[in-house]
Amino acid sequence: MFLNQGANPDSGSTEAAPLRQLADGANKLAYNLYTDTEGNIVWGNTTGTLGTGVPIAGTGQEVSTPVYGKIQGNQSGNVPVGTYQDTVVATVTF
Repeated sequence: MFLNQGANPDSGSTEAAPLRQLADGANKLAYNLYTDTEGNIVWGNTTGTLGTGVPIAGTGQEVSTPVYGKIQGNQSGNVPVGTYQDTVVATVTF
């Protein structure tokens, strides 16, 4: 399964190394999605690179796959309270 850059990628974002942002109008907060609980492996949208997809073994039944998210601290500038959101597309190949 692969996860794309989202609807609000930051400049310099790529499918292999996404720089995702939550948005509330013009206000943005950097965040990312990870394959591991520690937040070491960014979940991307390519194979064979940083951020590779995650293999999931199908069983014929519903399968849950955890996705871990983290909003980076100490971001430059203050952003107002708001409803920050993003849309990320998951691609599943079977």
